[in-house]
Amino acid sequence: MQIITLIQTKGGSGKTTVAMSLASAALAKGEKVCMFDGDVNRQLLGWQDAYEEADWGRVKKAPWPVALTIKQPPASVEDLYAEVEALEASGTDLLIIDTRPGTYKDTDDLALVADVVVIPAKPAQAEWRLVLSAFKWMEDLSKTISDEDSFPQVRSVLANVPTKIINAAARVGGSKLPQHDRVVLDNLLGTPHFDTMLPNSRLFEHFLHHGPLPVAQYAHRAAKGGTLMANNFEDLTMICISLYDEIKGSAAQ
Repeated sequence: MQIITLIQTKGGSGKTTVAMSLASAALAKGEKVCMFDGDVNRQLLGWQDAYEEADWGRVKKAPWPVALTIKQPPASVEDLYAEVEALEASGTDLLIIDTRPGTYKDTDDLALVADVVVIPAKPAQAEWRLVLSAFKWMEDLSKTISDEDSFPQVRSVLANVPTKIINAAARVGGSKLPQHDRVVLDNLLGTPHFDTMLPNSRLFEHFLHHGPLPVAQYAHRAAKGGTLMANNFEDLTMICISLYDEIKGSAAQ
């Protein structure tokens, strides 16, 4: 079982969006997923209810995926590791842990249980400093464990990224950025990072409404006139799968 923990020192960086994106990717690959919602706003815990209450108009809503469960993280370290063992024994493929913003002891525990710690960031100068702070936090945490214990891989991921920045990073079509944007991008990409970026998309903003991406894709594909929206969901799903595959690859290193 793969364990991915998302951390940041401040809210609004896209942690929960990245968590939902990774769950979508794993579901699209046919995997069994569990999510721990340790964030203060409890968006993940309310995801299924928000999905079931959403009005989809003429599109017939698909059932909530049985392969996805969401719960609060255990209160103690002992219970945390016991729950991880139980999930693995039950055939869970992926555990995603969303944490509250800030450097807390319980977040340290949720980071240490992971194979990979992901630090989400938006492409803005203020975010760059937050990313550095989060990396320093993990560096300090790594010094508290013994040499015999393994420490998770720690990398950043860019989320809510405008197309112009994605194209510039990939050097598509000779794309050029204003100096300010270029400095921000170079700074963020100067940290250990995943190459896949999550684009700025209204579909990501409406995760609570449409649920996991492959669920929405299936429902719109089956609806009359829903091909365009289904294709949009599919495109985003493929991006999320690319990120998920990168993360899994880093854990194997």
